[in-house]
Amino acid sequence: NDDSVQEQRNVVIDVGKTFREHALRWMPQSGITSLDAVVLTHEHMDAMGGLDDLRGFQRFTYASNKSRKQPPKRKAIPIYLSSNCLANIQITFPYLAPKPSPLVTQKRDVSALVYHTVEHFQPFTAAGIQMIPLPVMHGEDMVCNGYAFTVPPSNNNNNNNNNKTMMDSLRDSFGFLAMGALSKVLASSVTYPIQLMKSRLQQRKQGIEICTMTGEIKVVKRQYSGIMDCASKIWKREGILGFFKGCLPNAIRVAPSAAITFVVYE
Repeated sequence: NDDSVQEQRNVVIDVGKTFREHALRWMPQSGITSLDAVVLTHEHMDAMGGLDDLRGFQRFTYASNKSRKQPPKRKAIPIYLSSNCLANIQITFPYLAPKPSPLVTQKRDVSALVYHTVEHFQPFTAAGIQMIPLPVMHGEDMVCNGYAFTVPPSNNNNNNNNNKTMMDSLRDSFGFLAMGALSKVLASSVTYPIQLMKSRLQQRKQGIEICTMTGEIKVVKRQYSGIMDCASKIWKREGILGFFKGCLPNAIRVAPSAAITFVVYE
C-alpha cells in the first residue's frame, strides 16, 4: 500500500508455469486485477515459467489527453532477478528479454517487461516494498535468492495482525510448536503398532543363537509366519504394551522436526 497516493500496489514472488491458473482463481477474490512488480528467486520453470502470462495482468496507459480513441499501451512490469536468472530467460524466452538489436522491430502481443538485476545483501525497492536478496541453497548445488522484507502497515481495518505485540506473536509461535509436536506424536503413535509388526516380520527367516552356558550354536527359524500370527504372539507374550515398545523414543525423534515445520508454514 502506497500511503502517499492511497493506491494499492501488488507484488508477486515467482511466476511458475501454473501461475495463470492460480492467478485467475485467487486474485479476483482479493480484488487484484493487475501486478506492479514481480520478484524471481531462481531460473527454474516453477519460478519463471509463467512470465508470458503476465500480459493479462498489466496496467494500461492511455494518451496524455486521456483520449480513448487511441489503443491503450501496456505498462511494463518491473522484474527483479539475479543476473544468472536473466541470462536463462534470454535463452528460454528470447522474445520476452530480447538483446538489443536493430532486427527486433516487430510488435508482438507479449508481456511488456523491464528487468532489474539485484545482488545479494543489496536492498532494492519493488513497488514501494524494500527487499534484501539473501543467498539460499536450492537443492544440493544451486544458490537462489530468498528475500527479506517487511510489509508496510495496511489501511484495511480488517487487518488485526498490526495490533499484535511481540509477546502475542511469541505466544502464537509456542502454540504452533505445541500443536505441531502433538499432532506428529499422535499420528506416529496411532500407526506405531503396524510399523512394529512390519519391522518384526522383516527379520531374517533364520537366526543364530549362542547358548551362554555351553557355547552351543543353534539355527532358529523366524518366529512369525504372518501378520496375524505376529499380532497374536505379541498380544499373548507382551500384552498391549508390546505393540508400543520403542514408541517413546520414536516420538522424541519425530516431534521436534514436525513442530518446527508447523511453525514455519503457519
